[in-house]
Amino acid sequence: TPVPTPPPAPPPPPPPCHTGLETPRAFANLSFSSPTAMLQAPNDAARWFVVEQGGVVRAFQNDPDATVSTEFVDISSRVHVEGEAGLLGMAFHPSFTTNGLVYLNFTEQVGGELRSVTAEFESMDGGQTLDPATERGLLTVVKPAANHNGGNLAFGADGLLYVGLGDGGNSDTAQDTQRLLGKFLRIDVDSRPFGAPYGIPPDNPFVGAPLCNFGGTG
Repeated sequence: TPVPTPPPAPPPPPPPCHTGLETPRAFANLSFSSPTAMLQAPNDAARWFVVEQGGVVRAFQNDPDATVSTEFVDISSRVHVEGEAGLLGMAFHPSFTTNGLVYLNFTEQVGGELRSVTAEFESMDGGQTLDPATERGLLTVVKPAANHNGGNLAFGADGLLYVGLGDGGNSDTAQDTQRLLGKFLRIDVDSRPFGAPYGIPPDNPFVGAPLCNFGGTG
């Protein structure tokens, strides 16, 4: 009679972790509602800015003991909040200290249609707050659902604004070069050729390529 094979021995437990790393809470005296981003203005380490999904950006002093945050801008009346949708990204123009320009990405709903909006806003008080009335739309893209929004914004070393768009709830769009959803886009916010809201970098390999079902403006 064959001797049965004994079951394999269980794996040993993982070794104890002695990395010495800790995750203490920063700015423990402050709290925010559904924050989606945290950043500082160029060449200004004195303040932090926190983007809240509901449509408000709050600012506070770069002090571990800070207890008060102030409203930098409130565009909650423009923002549609649902699931992953809302105010999702923010970027300061590299020359913010002189031109006061800031860029926001948010979700809006118009007639039941969901749209990803990237817009420019201007500070009218020396960078202390943004004026919602100065909104200048750059890019609006219709999306099929409230999830997979993306929305992160950042300026590159090349001075171009990089816009990260999610697939809008349809993963097929990310592989479709004729759709803007599911892509990283580069735009030149300092150029407005022929009245366009922004310029397209000349080294863009898709210049002149057709767009189908764009469903947006800009």
